[in-house]
Amino acid sequence: MKKLIILLFSVAIFASCNNSNSSAPILEKSDPLPTLPGQAATTEKHAVVLEAIDGGTYTYLRLEADGIEFWAAITARPVEIGKSYYYEESVTMRDFESKQLNRTFDSILFIGYFGENPSGAAQVQQQGSTQDHTSTERKEDLSIEHSGDEISLEELFSNTEKYSGKEVMVKGKVVKINMGIMDRNWIHIQDGTNHEGLHDLTLTTQELVGYALDEVVSFKGTITLKKDFGAGYFYPVIMENAEVVKNDK
Repeated sequence: MKKLIILLFSVAIFASCNNSNSSAPILEKSDPLPTLPGQAATTEKHAVVLEAIDGGTYTYLRLEADGIEFWAAITARPVEIGKSYYYEESVTMRDFESKQLNRTFDSILFIGYFGENPSGAAQVQQQGSTQDHTSTERKEDLSIEHSGDEISLEELFSNTEKYSGKEVMVKGKVVKINMGIMDRNWIHIQDGTNHEGLHDLTLTTQELVGYALDEVVSFKGTITLKKDFGAGYFYPVIMENAEVVKNDK
């Protein structure tokens, strides 16, 4: 419910900004959408991506479920055409005008969670091994310039006890995004530095993700050591409650 309220509020703000010169679209709780054969009738469903359009802050998707096509919007990120994804907690906007696309949608679904697997802690184990979601392959030839307020990942990983429980600022390239797992979004960044092989920092956030892969973003958040979420989610070092400070698009 909390996520739905946040999503409704965020979409309403976005619609207000996006439609400053037109009448406000109708914002309402989504009507029941198709349930595929053998799929339980819950708030979480899945659909196949038929088309994807980059709209800056959002990726606009033409989806199909049980023979019915509809348009949806998710926070901007790559998706695979022809692939089936799970989604949940959505709101519908009627006569929504996207100024980025110069297009008005008769009806569009704004989606909170959109991913390859069911959301929630009970399904976390389906998402692969511990290594799959706690680290990423090191980006070669990556060099990020830091300000005086930011610490490098090398500094963080070489002095973990110093920063444990403290709020710090980091900056790096976003190399992986996992949405809506255990009521959090999971972001991986790298800045080209490392300490004893540690090169990737995972951050958790409940903010809407307004950035995409390969963008350089500054975050601030609290450093936690030896964090165990269960189901294979163990992190020697993690930043929690991360907030965006600056997005260098």
